[in-house]
Amino acid sequence: VTAQALALGALNAYALGDLDEALHLFREALQLFDPAQPFFNSYFYRNALLFCGGISFDRREYEEAEKYYRTVLENVDQKSYDYFDALTHLGRIHYMQERYDDAVAALERAVDTHRLNENEYLVDTWFWIARSHLKRGSAGEARPYLEKIAATEVKYEKKPQAVELPQKIA
Repeated sequence: VTAQALALGALNAYALGDLDEALHLFREALQLFDPAQPFFNSYFYRNALLFCGGISFDRREYEEAEKYYRTVLENVDQKSYDYFDALTHLGRIHYMQERYDDAVAALERAVDTHRLNENEYLVDTWFWIARSHLKRGSAGEARPYLEKIAATEVKYEKKPQAVELPQKIA
């Protein structure tokens, strides 16, 4: 059995909603991936890391999720979407752990690496940054992000909250 075959099986299990099996297969695949091998598939490798991180995050296993996302950061180009994705998740992990300064640092770094047009993921990152600033008592630093969310043309489900927050913190 190859790492890629296990990763494909894991993706199938994930699609069917069997997260335990998906996580088990992704972890097995990660043990078999070897960048020194001629047929190493970096796409499957980083996706296995991202899925393991995502499942662990959803289960509130933040330390485990953080390990996977840090490994992504070590293995992908800093200009890639996967790098942005891993940083945003690290920011969310820090937020959930009440490490708001670390959350802001990771999330702002993610925004700095984002090279695509404004999209829902970027706007959501602004919202997490604003929330992190508010949690650390820095309403003035949250305001510009909330204003960007209010002004964006991007469809964003939390936009009404972002529009109301500056009025509440005034």
